[in-house]
Amino acid sequence: MPKIQPSLASESSATKAEDLTGVTGTDRRRVLFVTETEAAADALWGQMQTAVEAGQHGNSYLRFVATSSDAGLALLRASQIDLLIVDQSKPSMWIDFVEQAHEISKTTIVFLLSHSWSVNSLRDAINRGRVFRALNKDRPWPEILGQIRIGALEADLNRSQSALMREASKQNRELEKLTIGLEKTVEDRTEGIARAKELTENQLDQVRHLIRLTKDLSQNISFEEIMSLIRREVRGFAKLGDPILLLQTSTLDFEVLSFRSGILLESRFAGQFGPPGPKATADKALSRKLANLLGRPFMPVMAFPLEVRLIQKYGFESAAAVLCFESSLIDSEQDSFFNEFEKILRPVGMAVDRAFLEREMTIHSLRWERTFDGLRDPIAVIDHNQQVLRSNSKFSDRLIHRKCHQSFAKSEAICQGCPLEKVLATGQLQSALLNIEGRQFQVNSYPIFLAPSQAPSSVVNQYIDVTHSREIYARMLQSEKMSALGLLAGNIAHELNNPLSGIRNLTQVLVAETVNMKNSEGLQADLLEIEKATVRSQKIIRNLLDYSGEGEHEVVLIDLAEVVEKTLPLLKTVLRTHRLNLQLEGRTAKVKVDPHLLQQVVFNLVNNACQAMLQTGQLTIATGVAKEGEGGRESTAYLRVSDSGQGVPQALRDKIFAPFFTTKTEGQGTGLGLSLSRDLVRRFGGELSLKEVGPGACFEVTLPIVSGQEGGQ
Repeated sequence: MPKIQPSLASESSATKAEDLTGVTGTDRRRVLFVTETEAAADALWGQMQTAVEAGQHGNSYLRFVATSSDAGLALLRASQIDLLIVDQSKPSMWIDFVEQAHEISKTTIVFLLSHSWSVNSLRDAINRGRVFRALNKDRPWPEILGQIRIGALEADLNRSQSALMREASKQNRELEKLTIGLEKTVEDRTEGIARAKELTENQLDQVRHLIRLTKDLSQNISFEEIMSLIRREVRGFAKLGDPILLLQTSTLDFEVLSFRSGILLESRFAGQFGPPGPKATADKALSRKLANLLGRPFMPVMAFPLEVRLIQKYGFESAAAVLCFESSLIDSEQDSFFNEFEKILRPVGMAVDRAFLEREMTIHSLRWERTFDGLRDPIAVIDHNQQVLRSNSKFSDRLIHRKCHQSFAKSEAICQGCPLEKVLATGQLQSALLNIEGRQFQVNSYPIFLAPSQAPSSVVNQYIDVTHSREIYARMLQSEKMSALGLLAGNIAHELNNPLSGIRNLTQVLVAETVNMKNSEGLQADLLEIEKATVRSQKIIRNLLDYSGEGEHEVVLIDLAEVVEKTLPLLKTVLRTHRLNLQLEGRTAKVKVDPHLLQQVVFNLVNNACQAMLQTGQLTIATGVAKEGEGGRESTAYLRVSDSGQGVPQALRDKIFAPFFTTKTEGQGTGLGLSLSRDLVRRFGGELSLKEVGPGACFEVTLPIVSGQEGGQ
């Protein structure tokens, strides 16, 4: 065995080694000297001690000495050596030792010292022995010690790395142990999370399915679609039949909706089906009743009463609904089905309730619509902005939300006299007469109140066509007026014609007796004036009789100037404040008319012209003959009545001949004068029209001229 002698080299020459280092033995660098003799080891140690005392080396050293290779290898195995210094005269013989030392301790820094080096031994030392430094002992000691110092620093680094590796290994083992524990915990927790996730996923699937079913039910408003969805929903239960829906629409009858060969059939029966209790039950009595009603055997029926509060709220208090299934499920299976189906029972009930209400509202709406369309009069519901909300077919054949005057009167302006605003302001029934497209309507406006204390929200207008009745009334009134006038004229003629005839005859006798009297010229002139006055009075009475139609009504040949002359005496009152310009020509042109009817036309035209002139104006009455082309023959006689009033506005020119149209205030006219006058003129083959003549208005009557031969025929 080699001799081992540990020794301590101090770090500084000023103090003892232990005091200067302040470290334990484990912090000292362990150096192993492998030399041929201990003396050689002492020499090397002395040089290193000197360097330590001079402060050229950092930490102190702990020395080990071996004089053989086996002893050196044993020390390497027994202790952690930082520096291995091999000092041999023949380094090639120690290459195997160095190689084995490296295999034992890979972190040990190896120095190989010798006096002579060959190239091969140097190459083997570096390549095989992994020697840190191969040093020549002939070099100066400071240089050799400097290399040893570098190796010591490298040893410190290796030692630190080894400590770190050991600590890291320790921590890795602890971490591995902790990791195994965490993995177990994570595995347990992951398994729990997986189970919770699976449970949550199942619950989410159920919720998603319920949401999807609710959405599908909300998008379908027909019973056929709802029943098909329910049928698809319970398809997974093999022992269930197709769904059957019972609907109690009233206390008098109920409906049964059931599938047959995949087709939904609706059957209506009298009476009540007797709904079950508030909870789902297996109802045998209902099964027997369905078998009797539908005429086929029925398995036991599971009945689910549905809540139909919506339809009950809106006036159908007796409404009820029950969803049924034919079932061969045992009791435990029934409980499972009840629990599953009750989750979707509420959305199914809401869908049935909504479809139930939609159908009943549609039926009632259609019934009201058919009722309104069956009415003879146009009816419309109108809001504050004259917008038509609803109407029947008599009002408009298309449901277009336009304003009432646009839809019915075909006008962009509000109808004159419309009672809508007054109804909305007062909240009371109002009536008015409106002229719409040449017809007269009595409009009755009824307010609609959404709440008793609120103002009217809209108005119902009823349009009663009174054109025919008003026309009949006006004609009857005109006939009664003419009859009264004729009666008056007859009485006047009866009471006055006899005295006037006696006065005229007596005047003629007196004139004959004063012919031979002296100085009777003045008396004769007075008598002649009396005779003329009686003639004029008799003529006025005769014209009045002709105008009123008393006597025979026949069509005769007459000129227009004569008709004008007979009518003007009846209009002296209205003509009194105006200037009259007569241009009566064409007396040879005869027209074939009823004179007293044509007088009414002249009377109406002159009276209208005088009323149109608010102040003193000029009235021109002209008669004449119109020729066909330049130099043509005379074919038409005309009568023109012109005034100097304000004229007829352009917007009203297409309406003035419409029955009951008038621009006069209420009580001053019926609106039938021009309409009746045009009808009378057209009866005799003529025409009444409005002409453009200037600031005022000019109405022209044209009638065909009739020759004597044609008049006789």
